[in-house]
Amino acid sequence: CNCEYGSRYVVFEASSPVAKLPHATARCCINQHMSGTIQVVDLQWVGTTRESELLQAWDEAFKTSGFLLLKGHGMQSLFEDMEREVRDFFCCQPHDEKMKFSLGRGYGFGGYVQQGILAVARGSEIHKARPPDAVETLESLTQGCTVLPGVDNGYASNALRDQASHLYAQLQEVLVKTCMELSAKSLQMSTDFFESAGGWGKNYRESFGRLRFTRYLPSIQDEQLQYGEHTDTSMFTFIWRSQRNGLQCRDPSDYSKWIEVDWDPDLLVVNAGDTASLLTNGRWRSNVHRVIGPNADALRHSSPITIAYFAQPSDDTLLRRLPSPSVPQCARYDSDFVVPSEDVTAKGYRQWKVGNMKMGRKRKLESAL
Repeated sequence: CNCEYGSRYVVFEASSPVAKLPHATARCCINQHMSGTIQVVDLQWVGTTRESELLQAWDEAFKTSGFLLLKGHGMQSLFEDMEREVRDFFCCQPHDEKMKFSLGRGYGFGGYVQQGILAVARGSEIHKARPPDAVETLESLTQGCTVLPGVDNGYASNALRDQASHLYAQLQEVLVKTCMELSAKSLQMSTDFFESAGGWGKNYRESFGRLRFTRYLPSIQDEQLQYGEHTDTSMFTFIWRSQRNGLQCRDPSDYSKWIEVDWDPDLLVVNAGDTASLLTNGRWRSNVHRVIGPNADALRHSSPITIAYFAQPSDDTLLRRLPSPSVPQCARYDSDFVVPSEDVTAKGYRQWKVGNMKMGRKRKLESAL
């Protein structure tokens, strides 16, 4: 790990819940315990004499913490342009105006979702009792981004939608493709495995992607976090943050402790999701993570924005063990990871878990057979 970019992380005892402390005091306590690094991977090493180092680091990061920091992705200006459009929508539009872009179906279908609906912890087995997350979101499940604000549905311009569509395409067809090729090589499979046989499709346009914009809001209830404890359904989640947001992943060596992922404006956070863990029989960890938010002053005087892209195979892909010599025959998952008892499709698994993230909902995981 390059020391200049090594992300220091924080470990603290989970037995002292952050939500029960005044927020500034909580973060002061957290920051007293610093140790270790999260692996940094430089995409500029692809195709160079250092690619073997990159592949080893790629595999090791997802085997251990399930997280890495991505350098050299070449998309920084796209994220910055997108953030300006999203910030204008979240921070400059009144609530009634934002609600015009709600699909009225709750979370999971795209469009605008106000605070009080999404509770990601309810999709896991970690801390189901948490209140709804202290966020508002705007998202699209398709590259056209037609559910996002535009002139045809009453917004002042098409700038946000057009920028989102361009960003979605670059993520889906360029960055995700590069990362899946790295994954195939790191698992000793052919470079084009995922495109030709692994459910991603020609030019990766057939794969599923969820582009989500999040604005973090102050917590207003006991035990409320910006995002509660959860894992993602994705193969990989790519996260760009406008500033430090309190993203933490669980310490894989001690479930009672948490690791705070430090912020660097030039690095993307990449974490392996449930799909990655299921395809690798647990070799790659879908690690529990949460967002506790920045300190109270930061939330009062600014509005942290996160842009996340959740990449998953095409909807009908069965989530079965990959034909890789690196993937163990016998699965081994974290003790609280929910393992389907039968084969499920990518869409079936996603709909089950996302469906459970809505307040008052409980879905059953159905077999694909």
